[in-house]
Amino acid sequence: MLYEVGAIMKARNPIERLLCGAAVAIAVLACIAPATAQDTPQTSGAGVPPAVLQGALNGTPAGIAALRAYLMSAGSEGIPRLSQNVFQALKENQDNADPQALIRAVNRVANVGTSMVAVGRVMHAAVDSSYVPPQGTVALDFGPPDKTTAKGFERTLVSDPRLQGTNMRPVRRPGDSDLLSDGIRGIEKITLNVPDGSYRIILMTQNLGESKLMESPFGREVKVNDSAVAVSDDLPQSWIDEGVLTSRGADLVTREGGAHKLVEQQDAGFLVVEAAAVNGQLVIELKGAGSSGTYLTGLIVEPQNQPSSLVLSDTASQIVKEYEQRELLQVAILERAAEVLTDISPAAGPEQPPPTPEPTFETSDVASPS
Repeated sequence: MLYEVGAIMKARNPIERLLCGAAVAIAVLACIAPATAQDTPQTSGAGVPPAVLQGALNGTPAGIAALRAYLMSAGSEGIPRLSQNVFQALKENQDNADPQALIRAVNRVANVGTSMVAVGRVMHAAVDSSYVPPQGTVALDFGPPDKTTAKGFERTLVSDPRLQGTNMRPVRRPGDSDLLSDGIRGIEKITLNVPDGSYRIILMTQNLGESKLMESPFGREVKVNDSAVAVSDDLPQSWIDEGVLTSRGADLVTREGGAHKLVEQQDAGFLVVEAAAVNGQLVIELKGAGSSGTYLTGLIVEPQNQPSSLVLSDTASQIVKEYEQRELLQVAILERAAEVLTDISPAAGPEQPPPTPEPTFETSDVASPS
């Protein structure tokens, strides 16, 4: 059975709501072996190893790695509790550290913790041949100048001012879908002017048939305004099954029984991200893609208060439901961060905390640019 994604996913922006505009930048680092407090006999405040506390304060790659390993030592469900331990240790360190540095450290811990429980999964997907985006949807079809543009989509070229990236170049491939058979490599930023509100963003790629080119078609992190999601590093053979972009609704697609066959034929991958437009803009950033670069064939932006054109299988719908459970873990982390910030902020004075530095991505070179 297939389900409408809009009936499952709910609008939520806990970072903006709970941290009240504090700078948010998520550090996404290569996974390292978990290290627990028992591995380091000396501890400070709430049982937090000194290296972890220093990592929160200085934000160096090694320090963030130590922080990340500590937070992972009790599994994903333990991340809020261990984040609270670090928050408490920072609070107990108020007399020995600059208040502004403490605020930045709290934000840093909140960013790392929330990123570790917010991981986007790429779903195996396809586009129904009769699909036309409904009114009110932003629909972009990426590719070369002489491409055949999918019906209802806007042809979007490398020269489009809304796109930014290093060495962006069009890709043309054979295929039976105008939306999926060509695209653009190297897109790193997409800026869209839309009314303020909550949106569902569907990023699209297609399997290029070579593992090294498909390790991070969406990057390692997708950030939309102040909301960021780490992207799982699944290769196409591990993409979750499955979703279909259709104008005909879930029942018709299911009755005809062609959804799975269509997905196998088109071999596309979709990533769904939710975000709020602020000041009339959605700024979508794809980060940490490595030397192979990103690869996008299309993009859809749907208002969350409208039914989605993307319908999901049982497996995919269950994964989407799990997003909400992970959001609850995020909220728990951010609530604890907000409590500590309330205690620290009066001592910090009127100065606003500077933005957290952009993260350093530790991704391997997966392929030469194509």
